[in-house]
Amino acid sequence: MKTGSYAVVKTGETKVDNIIVADDSLSLEGYDLIRFTVDGDGLCQIGMFYNEKDGKFYDDESFATIGGINAENH
Repeated sequence: MKTGSYAVVKTGETKVDNIIVADDSLSLEGYDLIRFTVDGDGLCQIGMFYNEKDGKFYDDESFATIGGINAENH
């Protein structure tokens, strides 16, 4: 079994409700667990928004900024 960092997002939504370190076999009813790494482009904080299309976490629902920087420049 492996452990990792996961963003906890309600199924069908994009906002990160929590961040946990868990075993890769964990599942939570009504939530998607999205694995991320804390190095490189893996910035993820509670309150950010997950874009399923590119696998990144953004500061806003419009997926315009990451860590306060315009996403086009990130």
